[in-house]
Amino acid sequence: MSRAKTDFVSLAAHQLRTPLSIVKWYSDFLLSGDAGKFSKEQLKYVEEIFRSNQRLIDLVNSLLDASRIDLGTFVIEPKPTDVIERAETALSKFYPEIERKKIKLEKQYDKFDKLNLDPRLTQIIFENIISNAVEYTPIGGKIKFIVKKTAKDVFIKISDTGFGIPREEQPKIFTKLFRGDIAKKIQEDGSGLGLYVVKAIVEKSGGRIWFESPSLELLLEEKQDADNLPLDKKNMGTTFFITIPLKGMMPKEGTKKLENLKNIKKSKQA
Repeated sequence: MSRAKTDFVSLAAHQLRTPLSIVKWYSDFLLSGDAGKFSKEQLKYVEEIFRSNQRLIDLVNSLLDASRIDLGTFVIEPKPTDVIERAETALSKFYPEIERKKIKLEKQYDKFDKLNLDPRLTQIIFENIISNAVEYTPIGGKIKFIVKKTAKDVFIKISDTGFGIPREEQPKIFTKLFRGDIAKKIQEDGSGLGLYVVKAIVEKSGGRIWFESPSLELLLEEKQDADNLPLDKKNMGTTFFITIPLKGMMPKEGTKKLENLKNIKKSKQA
C-alpha cells in the first residue's frame, strides 16, 4: 500500500508539471515587459499569478523528490565541486530577503580544494537550510553561516535568532510532511518536505545532520542558561549542523535527479 501511494503521488505530480510550466512561461513573459507595460494594479495581479504558480511548482518538485527518495530512484552524480561556490550561490538567492528583513549575516568559510560532490544535491542542502533560517528569523535578527574543514568532513553550521523549535516537536522535525505550529503561522503554504529531503541526501552521502534549539550559539552570546530563559525566549534560535565526508559522495545509480532548487524571481518591470 505504501509503495502504491508513493507511485500515485509521483504520477500525479508528473501530470501537473506541464500545465504549471506553461503558466510559468507565460507569466514570466508578461513580467519581462515583452508583451507591453502594465499598470501597477495589473502588474500586481500578474506577480501574484507567478508567485502562486511557483509555490505549486516547488510543492510538485518536493513531492517528486520525496517519492524518488522513498522509491530509491534518485541518482547521485559526483564531480569536482567548489563547495564554497555552491554555498555562496545558494546564499545569494536570499540576499534580497535578508536585506529586506535587516538580518545581520555573518559568514565564515574555510578554503577547500574541489571535492567529489554532486553539485545539484549540494546546492539543495544549502538552499533548504538557508531558506529556513531566513524565513523564520524576524526583522533585525541574526544568522551565522559557517562552512569549515575538519579532519574528515565538510562541517556546515547555520545558527539563527529565529523562533526556534518547541521541545515537543523536535523528534518530528525530519519527518516527511511534518510542519510545526510556529512554522504554519509564519508560512502557511510550506510542504514539510525540505528537511526530509536534506536528511536523505546527507545520509546517502555518508554524512550526518542534527540541530539544537534553543541555539547554544545564541545562549552563549547572551550568557543565558536554557532552563532559566523567560517564556518568550524558551524556544529562541536554532542551529543546524551538517557533515559531509571530505572523500566526497559515492555515486548512486538511479533514474531521476532531485528537482527542488529554489526559484526566487523579481519583476523585470520598473
